[in-house]
Amino acid sequence: MLRSCSKVAKTDATVYLSGETGTGKELIARAIHQNSLRKDGPFVAVNCGAVPKELIGSELFGYVEGAFTGAKRTGYMGKFVQAHGGTLFLDEIGEIPLEMQVALLRVLQEREVVPIGGTKPISVDVRVITATHRDLYELVKEGKLREDLFYRLHVYPIKLPALRERKEDIPFFVDYYCRKNGWNVCLPNSVMNLLMDYYWPGNIRELFNVLERMRIEYGEAVPPISGIKSMLVALKNDEKGRGELTYREQVEKEQMMNMLEETKGNISKMAELLGISRSTCYRKLKKYKLI
Repeated sequence: MLRSCSKVAKTDATVYLSGETGTGKELIARAIHQNSLRKDGPFVAVNCGAVPKELIGSELFGYVEGAFTGAKRTGYMGKFVQAHGGTLFLDEIGEIPLEMQVALLRVLQEREVVPIGGTKPISVDVRVITATHRDLYELVKEGKLREDLFYRLHVYPIKLPALRERKEDIPFFVDYYCRKNGWNVCLPNSVMNLLMDYYWPGNIRELFNVLERMRIEYGEAVPPISGIKSMLVALKNDEKGRGELTYREQVEKEQMMNMLEETKGNISKMAELLGISRSTCYRKLKKYKLI
């Protein structure tokens, strides 16, 4: 995934990021921008799902003085114009209403914006990165996204894996958080193992939230296991007893058993076929007591 980001950063291609909520889509978008030729230009982010549908047009394309009741006297420079010379990140792109998708498509094709209430087009030089936690093509099939817009956005897709699929990265995220926040604490293996074993339904965002609570609650003292467990939301909601597997775990265990048989116990080959690291594969096998 990071290799793909590095490759596309050197181009001006439109990028589509997919992945669960909390997997760091905006962080990846910023990284692509900062490693591109546009790094000295602005990076403008818009969460399309957080903007009221009746305002999304004026937010993206701007408006002229007197365009509608309540409009600013000076007008408003939309996000496309604000991002001129840089990158525009449109998060939750699937939330844009159909009537606005036509206008968005035209901007992407013509590379110019006509503010609401205006007549004079404004040329824009913008690299567009979009993201959603939903399947973009499913939105097309449901009639919620124009197919022609889909092909404009889906130029270079990058899927961000969930944190539970890349648990070997957790120590690096912990180290990053500690350095960024000047948190001088040395977490013992027992704490790190707990963090590595947890499911992380909220992904990287949840991990950083838990680390933030740990830092506030315990300062530079080593947090107790019981204290950390109380911060893990899914763990608190799923205390059925550690011997009882969830449905997801049962499915995963069966998959691991089948793959173990298919590869005749070759863990490296097994990890390759499952698309996970060897260390993650080994940890899952130990978790399900298959080795």
